[in-house]
Amino acid sequence: MTKRPSFRIIARDGVASAAELQADHDAAQARQPTPQSTVEAILYCVRTRGLAALDEPANIERLLRCDAAARKQIDARIAKILAAKDNKDG
Repeated sequence: MTKRPSFRIIARDGVASAAELQADHDAAQARQPTPQSTVEAILYCVRTRGLAALDEPANIERLLRCDAAARKQIDARIAKILAAKDNKDG
């Protein structure tokens, strides 16, 4: 079994740095819409654990990766969840 070279060895060989790779990844993400599965994952957490779920590290990460359209959709759907809960409780 061959050993994979460490990042430091690869970087010395002229391959892109971690910062360059991250910048390329971020640029590619900006060109693509947020996957619907990311939106659904956030909303599932809110439905099962309430608004406190938005403070969980995994959901913070998901929200940071969302584009503006996805954040707008999440906001609207959370408002509906809260309104339905108020109607049920009231």
